[in-house]
Amino acid sequence: MPGRACGSGIASSLVGLTRGLAIDLAPLRVNLILPGAVNTELWDHLPAEQKQGSVDSFGKSMLTGKVPGPEVIAESYLYAMKDANLTGVCLSTNGGQLLAWPSA
Repeated sequence: MPGRACGSGIASSLVGLTRGLAIDLAPLRVNLILPGAVNTELWDHLPAEQKQGSVDSFGKSMLTGKVPGPEVIAESYLYAMKDANLTGVCLSTNGGQLLAWPSA
């Protein structure tokens, strides 16, 4: 899909940076949470109908069928903080969106 090079490059850089920092800063733990679309107030600038259409569209592209709220994504952060053996990990919490994309 055209126009994805910049975003892909940034995402790949963050993954590499996370792994490198985990090595360089050990025994401190470094992890990266990679959320997909999240239903937050950042969408509130859109007219209500457009916001709902966007949320519905993103939801259809997720295997879970819906866009989560921040409280769902927060669980990933809590998991990463609680697991003392987790370091250098990139935890993807996107409702299976990347598995379904671009066919969804």
